[in-house]
Amino acid sequence: MKRFKKRSYFKKVIFSWPAVIGFGVLVGFMSASVFKVYFNVRKVALNQAAVKKETENLGSKKGGLESVLKRLETPAGIEEEIHKKFQVKKPGEEALIIVEKPEPAGVNQTKGVKGFFKSAGRRIWELIFK
Repeated sequence: MKRFKKRSYFKKVIFSWPAVIGFGVLVGFMSASVFKVYFNVRKVALNQAAVKKETENLGSKKGGLESVLKRLETPAGIEEEIHKKFQVKKPGEEALIIVEKPEPAGVNQTKGVKGFFKSAGRRIWELIFK
């Protein structure tokens, strides 16, 4: 009989209100820490994906820059780059400058009309009276 009394004493202590509240607080703290760890792991995974993407972008950029560097190591590449950046020519080369034809003063005034209905009205007017 004493054996059953001991069990009932521990049962009373474990299932008492203060013990249940204490266990509840303990479970609450543990749950909060689990959620904190979960959200931190999630944030790290997102950052890792962003870093991986950035690394791939930098790798492709590196390949492009290496090809430009190889092109610039040749005399033809250097000459091409100088022609692109500075408007120069070699001795004996000829340059062709294209100048646009100036428009008459009346054309610029009619192009000043803006909007769909104004331009549509102008076209109808030109069709009827010209």
